[in-house]
Amino acid sequence: MVEWQKNENGEVALTIPRRSEWYLKPVFLLFSVPRHRKLQLDELGSEVWDLCDGHRSVGDMIKEFSRRHQLNRKETEVAMLTYLRQLAKRRLVALHVPIRSRT
Repeated sequence: MVEWQKNENGEVALTIPRRSEWYLKPVFLLFSVPRHRKLQLDELGSEVWDLCDGHRSVGDMIKEFSRRHQLNRKETEVAMLTYLRQLAKRRLVALHVPIRSRT
């Protein structure tokens, strides 16, 4: 499970557990690989992280970020979707797609 905290500048620092598949354990022991890795998000990345509260949709996040920084919505959309994909690829966030009934 990813743990996170904010530093004195309001930037988010993530603590990410390393994968623990059986075939990696000898490597961890042999080379003293830490069990966790750290990832420091910059100011804008930290702001996006804060917007990922489990209640906002991606569209709401884009709209809010665009409003706060007075950015073009399309540019914000492209940048935020790219960033969220990177976080999802690293398994740091999960994107939930609600299932709509066909009635």
